Amino acid sequence: MIWLYVPEVTIDASTGLAVASQFINMTMVSLTFEFMINSSLEVHGTIWYYSALTFLGCFFCIIFIKETRGLTDLEKKTLYSPKNLEIEEQVEMKTVKGPN
Repeated sequence: MIWLYVPEVTIDASTGLAVASQFINMTMVSLTFEFMINSSLEVHGTIWYYSALTFLGCFFCIIFIKETRGLTDLEKKTLYSPKNLEIEEQVEMKTVKGPN
C-alpha cells in the first residue's frame, strides 16, 4: 500500500524520504530475521512478532491515513500540510490561473 499512497499524497522530495525510510526498514527486518529465528523466540515466536507489528501498522493506517478518493491533485498533495500552507498554495494557484 505504501508504494501507491506515498507518491499520490507527497511532493517529490518527501517521496524520496519516505521510500528511503521504507528501504531502511526492510533492511532492518532482513538483518534481524535470522538472528530472531535462532534466538529463544524460534520460528513461531519470530513470525508472531512480525505479525503483531503488521497488525499495529494496519491499525495505524485505519486510524491515521486519510482517504484520497474524489480529491484533486492539489488537495492530495496538501492533505497532510498545515492549514496555513494549504491556504497559501490555493492563493498561489488562483493568481497563476487568474481570477476566473
